[in-house]
Amino acid sequence: MKRKRILLGCLLLLVATGAFAWKRGETKRFLKNSDAFVLYSLEPDFESAIRKNPIWFHNAAVLGQVTISDPHEKTELTNALFGSFENIFSNGGRHISVSCHMPRHGIHAVSGERKMDLTICFECHNVEFFVDGESFIQSLVINPDDVKNLYNQTLHKHHLPLAK
Repeated sequence: MKRKRILLGCLLLLVATGAFAWKRGETKRFLKNSDAFVLYSLEPDFESAIRKNPIWFHNAAVLGQVTISDPHEKTELTNALFGSFENIFSNGGRHISVSCHMPRHGIHAVSGERKMDLTICFECHNVEFFVDGESFIQSLVINPDDVKNLYNQTLHKHHLPLAK
């Protein structure tokens, strides 16, 4: 009986990993091929956010935003983020998340009638995905400093403020 439960657990894990990989691939293609790609600098601290800006993106105040129109820049931002997801599986999936999810970065992408938003918290290594307004998956970022540096450099290049 115990052996059957272990086998069932392993099967469910393989199915879940495969489903995540499919969604990950579809999401990556969606972002790379999107008609519009907006990168946000976000302030997750509600008290200071209320004083700074009344514009919100998934429960975080918008400090600034830039439309990324350069295909190379859009691809670089997308590949960096999704490359970090791929490392999770190559390293056995043993990563800790504290789940604070106080995002300082966000992405809004549009392709035709479909919309996708990502909120990215490099403190707890979480990314939350929204498709057409509905949250569908949370993921871990394995190398948060590498990806965070690229995103911060991009915001800085476009003269946008960063959250503290």
